[in-house]
Amino acid sequence: MTDAQSSLFTDDEINRQARGNASVLPYLIIAFAKANGHSPEDAAAFTGEAFATGWEELRGQGAHAIARMMALNMASGGGKVRSVTGNDEHAEVRVTDYPTEEDAAFFGLSRAEAERFYFAFGPIAAYLGFQSEWRREDEEIVLTVDQERHA
Repeated sequence: MTDAQSSLFTDDEINRQARGNASVLPYLIIAFAKANGHSPEDAAAFTGEAFATGWEELRGQGAHAIARMMALNMASGGGKVRSVTGNDEHAEVRVTDYPTEEDAAFFGLSRAEAERFYFAFGPIAAYLGFQSEWRREDEEIVLTVDQERHA
């Protein structure tokens, strides 16, 4: 941080602002896609494919390592991670409070549209030789990561 910047902002202020900015990006990306005739799934797939190579450091580390990084991404965006469980072959993340109805509505989306952004983890997992799925269970989003099965 530069001297001028450090006298203007504390690390806490910068971190809070960064978290706020990060938390709205999925909503913004989906709203932009919809405004241009694309589905939330299209937006998620595009995002996942764009970021997949950035997860290369996790190659060979197993499902739990991938799930942990998914959870970190959700936590950094404002989600509340309830658990990360599993092993090298299968792992599960449970998160609440992301996306929210209020934030989705601000961008003209329903929560159901906004939460389809979780499809972004599919291309990332596939890039690493895994599969990822998500589902809603009451107020929790449950993401799973599984080793790909080859026939």
